[in-house]
Amino acid sequence: MPFTSNEKRLLVFTSEAHAVSDSWHLLYPSLLFLIARDFDNDYLFLGFLVNVMAASVGVSGVLAGFLSDRYSSRLLFAAFGVLCCLGCLAVAVSTDRTSTLLGLMLLGLGTGIYHPVGLSAITRNVSRRAMGLGIHGLTGAIGMSILPVGAISIGVAFGWKTSFAVGAAVSISVLALLPLVPVEFDRPVGRSAGPLFDVKAIARSLMRQPMTALYGIAVLRQFSVIGFFTFLTTAIVAYTGLGEERVASLSTTGLFVTFVIAVGGAGSFLGGRLGERFPPEGVLIVFTIAAVPALLLLGPAKGAMLMALVTVVSLAHNAAEPQIGVLLSRFLPAGMHGKGFAVLYGAAQIIGSVAGLLVGAIAESYGVNWAFPVIGVVLLCSVPLMWLFLWPRRVLKDVATPVG
Repeated sequence: MPFTSNEKRLLVFTSEAHAVSDSWHLLYPSLLFLIARDFDNDYLFLGFLVNVMAASVGVSGVLAGFLSDRYSSRLLFAAFGVLCCLGCLAVAVSTDRTSTLLGLMLLGLGTGIYHPVGLSAITRNVSRRAMGLGIHGLTGAIGMSILPVGAISIGVAFGWKTSFAVGAAVSISVLALLPLVPVEFDRPVGRSAGPLFDVKAIARSLMRQPMTALYGIAVLRQFSVIGFFTFLTTAIVAYTGLGEERVASLSTTGLFVTFVIAVGGAGSFLGGRLGERFPPEGVLIVFTIAAVPALLLLGPAKGAMLMALVTVVSLAHNAAEPQIGVLLSRFLPAGMHGKGFAVLYGAAQIIGSVAGLLVGAIAESYGVNWAFPVIGVVLLCSVPLMWLFLWPRRVLKDVATPVG
C-alpha cells in the first residue's frame, strides 16, 4: 500500500528535520580533533562536554515527548530549530571552557526536542511504520553523511567555530518547511484531557513488559552510540593516516566519515525493509550481534582494518534502529507514543550520556581506539534482554504480523 499524500508530506518534513537533528549530534564529535588543540588535548574534559550535551538532549527529549502527546507538533518543531540555531551561535562566539560548555548545552536542549516529537508523529500517522521509520533513518543518515565532509573541510580551512556558525544558519531551514506538516497531524488524536504528568497513568502504560525491556535496551544502545560516534573521527585521524589531507579542497578524513555515515543510511533503509518482512525483534537481535565483534576488534585495529570495521558498525547500528520504533508502536496506544519515545530517547539518553565521560577517560589513559571494545561489551549486554523479553518464540523466517 503506497503512502498517502499527507503521509508523504509528513515524511518529507520529518526527513529534513531529522537530517538536521542527526547532523548536530555529530557536529561536535566530527570537529573534536580540531577542538582538542584549543583545549590542550584534554580528552577527559572534552568527554565531559559530550556528557553535558548528551544529558541536555535527554532532558529536553523527555519534556518534548510528554508535550507531544497533547500540544502542537509544529510549535515543538519550531522550538527545535530556534534553539539549535542559538546553541550553534553560542558555541561559534565562545571564548573559554565555560562559554563552550553553555553553548553545547543549549544546542543539546534544542537537538533533543526532535526525536520524540518526530518519531511519535510518524508512528501515530503513517500506516507503513517500518518503511516510514526506515526512510526517516535513511534521510537522517544522509544529513549526517554530508555533515562530516562539510564541517571538517570548513573547520580545517577557517577554524572549527566557523562550522558552528554555518550550523546556526542551517537550523533555520526547519522553520521554512513547517507548513508541510498536515494540519490533521499537528496534534494527536484522542489526547487525554487529564494532567500532563499523570504519574499513575504513565506508569500503568509504560512500566510493564515488554516496555521495561525496551528501556534497558535503549539505555545500552544510547551508551554505545554516543561512545562510538563521539570518538569515531578522532580515531580515524589517529589510526588511518588520513589526517588533514585534501581532495578537491575537501578533507579526506571528512570524506571517509561521510562514507561511513552514508553506509549507515543504507543500513536504515535495509532495516526498514526487513522490519516489514520479518519480526522486528529478530532483525534487532541479528544486527545488534553483528556490531559487537566489529567493536571488539577495533581495539588493536589500524589503517584499512579500522576503516572496514567502523563501516560495519555504522551499517549494523542503523539497521537495528527502526525496529525500536516499530516495537514501541506495537506495545503502546497512540496517545502514549510521545511519552514512550520520551523515555526511550530522553531518559535513556541521559543515562547513556555517561559514555562521553567514560570513553574520554579511556581515550586519555589508553588511546581512543581502546574505548570501542568497552562499547562492544556494553552493547552485547542488551542481547539477553532482547531474547528474554522481546523474542516471540518464532523463527526469523516467519513473516511479521503487520502493525496496525
